[in-house]
Amino acid sequence: MQPNEWNAADAIFRRYLERPRRRRLARVVDAFYQHVWATAYRVTGNAADAADITQDVFLQLLLQPPRPESVRCPRAFLAWLVVGRASGLRRSAKRRKAREQSALRQAADEGIVSADIEALRDCVEDLPEDLRAAVALRYFAGLKNSDVALATGVGERQVEKRLEEARAILRARLGPTAAPVLL
Repeated sequence: MQPNEWNAADAIFRRYLERPRRRRLARVVDAFYQHVWATAYRVTGNAADAADITQDVFLQLLLQPPRPESVRCPRAFLAWLVVGRASGLRRSAKRRKAREQSALRQAADEGIVSADIEALRDCVEDLPEDLRAAVALRYFAGLKNSDVALATGVGERQVEKRLEEARAILRARLGPTAAPVLL
């Protein structure tokens, strides 16, 4: 952007903050999309993560627009949101990796071989979509049943039923080797 375009974009951003409306947000997205995406790409080095972060930043503007007086420079404010989202993404990846390593250590301590783990993953992939989603969110993503219910749009009891059904199917397919993994 050229400096005179920055002033026009800043005015669009300020008008949105003064009176947040979806149409005004669309103008903000048009004016600042390249800036947000490029910043996210520089921070993450990954186009997919940059796209996710860009979407998150504009979604936050829609759901929780800041007070107009709290933003001096829209580009700096948006860059700050990008950095915050990227940091959260890195922390999340570290936590996920730590959970996975802990699970692998626990499996090794219990005498579960990697072939059993691969067989379990294959069987989970063969589950019906609703059961697979419940299992993946509960056990692989580590969400609570209440969070799985929110993510899938069903009640908590329905999530519990889906998990019970999935465990029964997996036990039947995997036999006795699955018992330590599923309990």
